[in-house]
Amino acid sequence: MYDFMSNVYLGNWQYRFKGTPHMRNAFKKRQKESILAHELACIGLWFNLRKLCPNLDKLVNSERIYEILWCHDLGEIIAGDVSLALQVKGRGTDKNEIERKEIIKMAGKISKKTLRALINYFDAFEEKVERMNNLEIIVSKLIDNIQGHHFALIFGNDHKKHSELINKILNRSFVPRARRLLQVLKERKHKKAYEEAKWIIESFVEQFKKAGVELKLEKIY
Repeated sequence: MYDFMSNVYLGNWQYRFKGTPHMRNAFKKRQKESILAHELACIGLWFNLRKLCPNLDKLVNSERIYEILWCHDLGEIIAGDVSLALQVKGRGTDKNEIERKEIIKMAGKISKKTLRALINYFDAFEEKVERMNNLEIIVSKLIDNIQGHHFALIFGNDHKKHSELINKILNRSFVPRARRLLQVLKERKHKKAYEEAKWIIESFVEQFKKAGVELKLEKIY
């Protein structure tokens, strides 16, 4: 376990948003977000949102969500993050395969039970969004995306100037996750949780408008 955690600690110095033009000023100011900082912030974001969305909170196992969020990017600690800005340009097509192998490698001699949990979470998290049915995974996917974008909105620069790229990123990542969460909640007739999820999505979209982004989002609902 301690050898595994020793590898995890390296995530303090593996940074996100490489190749993201609207994060250049943040990098110059050394306002960089590490892999572990991102995972902790995701946990904190759900801790806050679940208090505001009691009906959605009742539908999920938050302990499981915290576990998923803690380990969802462990494979990037050694392999490095392929930012969404690079992914929309075609980079990182094999990132999931590489990250899965890195998790197994860095896990070393941890218990089979723990390794199985890490890999199961990873595989479920990296499944195609439109096929996802597990609410804990879908919520975790959305939280992961919202937190990353929020960090970029707070510490980034020239959001209006980079509206075209930001729209490509949002339509590739945020929109499918938001759409899937609402689809599943609607199909299962969770009306109150649906309205809460819709509020999360709409209030987050509003943050981009405040930052001056000229939004051209695909249909969410």
